[in-house]
Amino acid sequence: MRQLGIIWIIARREFAGYFHAPTALVVSVAFLILQGFLFYATVEVLADPAQPAPIGAVLASYFGGTSVWWAVVLSAISALAMRLCAEDKRQGTWETLLTAPVDEGPVVTGKWLGSVLFYALLWLPTLAYPAILAGFAPPGTALDIGPIAASYAGVIVTGMALLAIGVAASASTDSQIVAAVATFALGLLILVTGQIPDVASRWAGEHPLVARLLGHVDLRGHMDDLARGDISSSAMIFFATLTGFGLAAATSAALWGRRRRAEMSARALALGLLAIIAVSLNILAARHDARWDLSQSQLNSLDPRTRSILASIEPPGVDMLVVRAGLEVFAGVQDEIDRLLERMTAVQPLLHMRVVDPALDPGRIEALATEFAQAPENLRDGGLILFQHAQRRRAVDLFDMAEFADDRLGVGNLARFRAERALASAIDQIVDPDRPTICYTTDHGEMALESSAVSESSWAGLARRIERDGGVLERLDRVDTGVPTHCRVLVVAGPRRVFSSDEAGQIAEFLARGGSLFLAVAEAPLAGAQGGRWTTGLELILAEYGVALPAAIAVDPEFAVDTPAQWFTTEGYGEHPVTASFHNRRLTLWLAPRVIALAGDPADRSSRQAMRSGVRAQRSGHSTVEQTALVRSSELGFGETDLAGLRAGRVERGPRDLAGPVTVAAAIAAPLRGTRIVVFGGAYSLSSAVTRTRAPGNELLAAAAVDWLAGKRRSPDIGAKIPQSVHLIMTRSQKSAVFALAVVVLPGLLAMLGAIIWWRRRRA
Repeated sequence: MRQLGIIWIIARREFAGYFHAPTALVVSVAFLILQGFLFYATVEVLADPAQPAPIGAVLASYFGGTSVWWAVVLSAISALAMRLCAEDKRQGTWETLLTAPVDEGPVVTGKWLGSVLFYALLWLPTLAYPAILAGFAPPGTALDIGPIAASYAGVIVTGMALLAIGVAASASTDSQIVAAVATFALGLLILVTGQIPDVASRWAGEHPLVARLLGHVDLRGHMDDLARGDISSSAMIFFATLTGFGLAAATSAALWGRRRRAEMSARALALGLLAIIAVSLNILAARHDARWDLSQSQLNSLDPRTRSILASIEPPGVDMLVVRAGLEVFAGVQDEIDRLLERMTAVQPLLHMRVVDPALDPGRIEALATEFAQAPENLRDGGLILFQHAQRRRAVDLFDMAEFADDRLGVGNLARFRAERALASAIDQIVDPDRPTICYTTDHGEMALESSAVSESSWAGLARRIERDGGVLERLDRVDTGVPTHCRVLVVAGPRRVFSSDEAGQIAEFLARGGSLFLAVAEAPLAGAQGGRWTTGLELILAEYGVALPAAIAVDPEFAVDTPAQWFTTEGYGEHPVTASFHNRRLTLWLAPRVIALAGDPADRSSRQAMRSGVRAQRSGHSTVEQTALVRSSELGFGETDLAGLRAGRVERGPRDLAGPVTVAAAIAAPLRGTRIVVFGGAYSLSSAVTRTRAPGNELLAAAAVDWLAGKRRSPDIGAKIPQSVHLIMTRSQKSAVFALAVVVLPGLLAMLGAIIWWRRRRA
């Protein structure tokens, strides 16, 4: 208790001494002026109506976000620390102080505590900054207090650690200038050391362990986390051990020349042991880091389901290829994605991340764009994250991870952040040991579904993708004896011959016990539609689930390619797991596809006139069917029934044609049975002849359909996060008022207070 009393007495003496030192007053006013400029720069960004509002904590870019901020803080700390011991040594009062019945430790600690209290006082006027932001925020927008509180806690613990280093520098010399320069240099050294992995990213990728250790001493990174409301035990232990070591070094420096050599050697040894203990504690803290997320949106924490998926990764792990977004407008979203990836790799070291620079590796970007049906420029602009485990690959792009919408000022901004769900789902799918058996029929003139097939009219590309995604392909030469129970999906790829009633019955039984069917019907020849060319033999099965295949070809004059029977779409996709990544992002091409009539479609009402009343009764009794149009034509599309005229180039909507928009791909589910069906209106549109060069999106769509049918298109129930994004509503005069308040009024009030104290001291 006596030691604590001594520490407090010395702390009060040092704290009061700052108010009588002109240098401290000048430093305080200059500090507040510079902080005012930095805050005003933040206000300019937040109030710019032409730019998206920053994502996350409203003051994250202010606290520790720039080199200027760190230069101001380091300069202020150096000025506060330089006088602590050096001034007493220069004036000759140091020996007098230590000859009193006081140990060196309490003296050093008291001086440090006094400087910390004054440093905290410097930040007190800046509490007006959040109040200013709250005053100009849009109505109904409340600032997230958690990150703001964590930010101020961050500047205090940072100041405590750096002031401890400053006390040690001041105790080592009798020159205040030397002490100030040494404090600034040591603080800058720590700051720069932590930035090495960011500056030398390629080297850091080659030495991940060293990069992680250097990242642990990253002052800027720790401050950035705290400014976002992310408090980590490893950061707090780092600041605590740095503070403790600084005070221990200051105590040893205070003893220099006053004790015997043997005692000083013992002190030096103890200081070395203390350094080893501090390093060990930091390594232990880094390996077992605990985090607390104070943000309202919980943007800084991982969902328990994500942690469970990451824990399921086994050696050799998952390779992660990151193509970062190239457009500046996506920079804020990319920063959040980078932080999420850092948290995931910290939890699971078996996630091996590598970053690709599109400018340095354009060939890789072209290959990825082709494989995942993206325009190369879109991939370069928005980025991509590719996960690979063994032969399985999954890609997640920007629009899988983020949903954008206009804010109250009409500026496009991040509305929902779905990256955690998208990334966790991709990892879950590629590490899933489940290998579903995909069976396919072969005895009805179907397209070849072997990965080794050489014909361009085969589905070899889709077969390779299915096998790479973990599926096992199995050929069925006969169906009339039944579909094996181990078949999870039955693929019928463009049959040219009709299925018999026995075969259709076996397929119906397969569906009744919860099986899944992938049916792509053959395009009817444009020369005519006679006999059984329109039929597959599976029409009654489809009718049970509310699906009809009318005798019509889907045409779309609005998006025609060469002929109206060949058309593309980028926006005619339904809301379904199969097409979740397609709307306005991927192109699919359709070559004379058959129309698929679903309940409620205009084509359905037209085609039902040809259906028997018994079929309609079967459909109406099947009340648990869920139907989704996966791909539709535009509003100008329709079902052409005059095939002769279509072949001759006459495309006119006649009275017998089916009203549009028309469906060319559909998904059907019967949840009570567990049955799933996907029907495509054109098998040739999914062939290698089309997907290899003209429309890789078709193959990707078919693979997504197979995954869904096999039960692999699942997504963990991880909700989207809505980060705070504040756009200030301010006029030019209001900005000028904020500038005057931050840069002139607050520093002026502090200068006036200092002048009053100085004047009263002179009178006394």
